[in-house]
Amino acid sequence: FNVAMGHLSADAITTAQYSVAIGYNALGAEVTQGTTVAIGYGALEDQNDSDSANSENVGIGFLAGAENVTGTGNTSVGFEALKGASGESNSNNVAIGKKALLAVETGSQNIAVGTHSGDSLTDGTYNTFMGYYAGATTTSATRTVAIGTEAMESGNVTSAAEGAIAIGSKALHDLTSGAGNIA
Repeated sequence: FNVAMGHLSADAITTAQYSVAIGYNALGAEVTQGTTVAIGYGALEDQNDSDSANSENVGIGFLAGAENVTGTGNTSVGFEALKGASGESNSNNVAIGKKALLAVETGSQNIAVGTHSGDSLTDGTYNTFMGYYAGATTTSATRTVAIGTEAMESGNVTSAAEGAIAIGSKALHDLTSGAGNIA
């Protein structure tokens, strides 16, 4: 019950079911986890969890979700969206746009929509970044919201800024810390 098209796509699957892999090395390492959609060169290429549970990951685009190994429930759409760091795992993230959540390692429950939105986030959780470069230099933020072109873009927002909300072009552009800021 799998569909695989492309050189090395889904070539390691033994028992996984209900997956679609289209493109060179798409879903290339997966053995047992099912219910995955990987479309594009290297999409979800490192996903491989020995647990036979379903991954429920979607990766559409060049290297979308490529480095995520055991994470589940992710949706990545766009060039290198949610690509991640080698050997790392993250779960329940949504990344839509070129390089959205590009560097995520263990961060979870994040939403990034827009080119380079949240692209430096590594271990932050429960964040929402919407807009061109929104939250782009942030690495470890928790429970922040940045909506608008370059909102929270320049400062490396840390967990010390928990609950900060930036709405509008360049809102809280240089923020690094300070819980509960609203602009």
